[in-house]
Amino acid sequence: GVLERIDLATGRDIGLVSEEEADSAGVADRAGEVRALVESALASAIVKQALSAPRLFREMPFSATGESWITEGRIDLAFEEGGALTIVDFKTDAVTTEDEAAARARVYRPQALVYARALADITGRPVRRVVFYFVRPGLTCIVPIDEGAQMAGRRLLETGMELPPG
Repeated sequence: GVLERIDLATGRDIGLVSEEEADSAGVADRAGEVRALVESALASAIVKQALSAPRLFREMPFSATGESWITEGRIDLAFEEGGALTIVDFKTDAVTTEDEAAARARVYRPQALVYARALADITGRPVRRVVFYFVRPGLTCIVPIDEGAQMAGRRLLETGMELPPG
């Protein structure tokens, strides 16, 4: 919630917003921990890349429809780089190692495919990658988006089913 509300470039009001978010979650005593996690995210390479991009979109709601389906979501962060888009999704999973983060990223892969396909369809621009940034350990996992991933995203949108690997 803090990352949704603060200025990513300056971190202005990070203390106050961290306290408010911790309080609303019923963990007011952990406001300092929340602030430290947000500060870590603000210092991450992916947030710095986003801030240096020519175009940046935050908390972008979207919907996509077909003949018999509709899906809605909210993209935490997207930015344009070299004519293509990168999607960033902040994750708060309690992972501590690269292997644990990679395992969780595999679970989130369908979300990445749907987001990438929907955003490409909406904007008419290619999505190059979806980046899952695991805030607690400060780890990044990247889902590359190529033609096969776009087709898988379309299948997920249309049928709710992912193609089996291979």
